[in-house]
Amino acid sequence: MVVIDCLGALFSPLIGPNPHGHSLMLTLSRELRAIAAEHNVAVLVTNHVVGNHVARPALGESWQVVPHSRLWFHRDAESCAVVITKTKSVDSPQLVRTQSVGHQ
Repeated sequence: MVVIDCLGALFSPLIGPNPHGHSLMLTLSRELRAIAAEHNVAVLVTNHVVGNHVARPALGESWQVVPHSRLWFHRDAESCAVVITKTKSVDSPQLVRTQSVGHQ
């Protein structure tokens, strides 16, 4: 398994108005897919969330087409339970599973 913790922190200085940052990020995604296929390993990339009132992924919309599956962790305001939602990629965004962990 290849784990890259917080890819958004690495790329946030490069993306924004700079088109080369997006290009570099998508080139990295292709390389990670090639590594996964060639070595038969899973690649796990974490991303942080930005936004004041509406949470959104820090890597932006250009990253949405990259993952095969995504896990979204958030805390339920009423129960304080951690809610984990797994969905497929943007190409097939159906909800796969939601599970609460912690206080019920």
